[in-house]
Amino acid sequence: MINKTILRLLLLLVSILGLGTVTGYGQQVMFVEGKYYKNGMLYTGETKEFYPDSTLKLFRTIRNGKENGTTNYYFSNGQIMEQREYRDGEKNGVWLNWNEKGIKIAQAGYKNDKKEGEWLIWDDSGILRYKMYYTDGKKSGTWQVFDESGKLISERVY
Repeated sequence: MINKTILRLLLLLVSILGLGTVTGYGQQVMFVEGKYYKNGMLYTGETKEFYPDSTLKLFRTIRNGKENGTTNYYFSNGQIMEQREYRDGEKNGVWLNWNEKGIKIAQAGYKNDKKEGEWLIWDDSGILRYKMYYTDGKKSGTWQVFDESGKLISERVY
């Protein structure tokens, strides 16, 4: 555990060197040891990151230094790439991925930082290829694999 003086010095050094910084509406928010800080205190608010051309790359909400709520990642063309859900810094809820054409290619569930529920993977054309299930972080239920036409080709029960 780092004491407060060392943490403040570390945050100051990180700030001076420009490492680990995130734009929080014009303010410097730093990610240190798994938490977000501003002015040496745990940060609560929203942060954004941008591509070099100023296109939005990432939008997240932070509460008490931890990701909380929805985090969105974007392709450089502005299209959404990934949507994640957090609760108090832990993965929680449905996570979604899209390709650059806007086609959903993955859906995953989490509960209390563990894999949970139905997981689906589509190919770049939007055809379902895999269907999987998790319970409390462990494989469960019937897992299925589909071919390029969407026809079921394999199953396995966990």
